[in-house]
Amino acid sequence: MRTSPALLFLIACAFSSPAAGQSTTGRLSVGGYMGTSLTDGLRELRPRFGARVAIPVRRWLQFYPGLELEPGLALSQAFLDVRITPLAARGPWSSWYVGGGVALTTYGVRQSLVTGAQWPRGPVRPFFEVQLLHRFDNGSLDMHLGLAVPLS
Repeated sequence: MRTSPALLFLIACAFSSPAAGQSTTGRLSVGGYMGTSLTDGLRELRPRFGARVAIPVRRWLQFYPGLELEPGLALSQAFLDVRITPLAARGPWSSWYVGGGVALTTYGVRQSLVTGAQWPRGPVRPFFEVQLLHRFDNGSLDMHLGLAVPLS
């Protein structure tokens, strides 16, 4: 299995950035979502349901694992991603994030790239996310809409 270049880049950023010395971290949160694959366009939408956990490493860096179920399949996908808020740790741009990692799917191992936006304040935070799952022979573009709840 090849190591994802995006995952290596994000890990390197965590240890080489001036922000790596900060002692404050973000908040642990869990989220649930509903989504679909956009690979076949809007003609054939297949609903999916998933859950993600954002585990803070730094204020701007989170470990972002998750599971996704598709009706008719026992387990559709499992994700081992990291995500960063590249423009700001606080302020109006803190809602946008980007990340990547590895997805273990029913069709094999794929590279995962994810980007999205999450409402930055409140007890329940809506989010919108787009995920590209890539393998050399094919790929998948997925869209997720969900709610995240900060726990700490």
